[in-house]
Amino acid sequence: MFTPDTDPTPGTIDTCPMRHSHRHTITDNPRWTVLQYPQVRFDPAPDGTVTVSTTTPSKAAIHYRWTQYLTEPRQWYDVDAVEELTVGGRVTAEQGTPAWAAD
Repeated sequence: MFTPDTDPTPGTIDTCPMRHSHRHTITDNPRWTVLQYPQVRFDPAPDGTVTVSTTTPSKAAIHYRWTQYLTEPRQWYDVDAVEELTVGGRVTAEQGTPAWAAD
């Protein structure tokens, strides 16, 4: 699975909504390109929480190569895919600092 790492803190996983599943063991050169950013809606609540939801998903393209061959010269195959991404969650203020909690 190709999922960019947006949080370098040890022990954090799945910190980015961009992901692409693949069935190939040997891959190289994954490259993501954002094609369209999402349109989001912000709904404030009386307690200060802001709910964030996607009204129009974003789109991101991924390009990578895969092979079945273990030794050189390898035959590589190109893959291009487009993934839709949504954002959703809540923003709160903890001791004056915004905190994000994904749905």
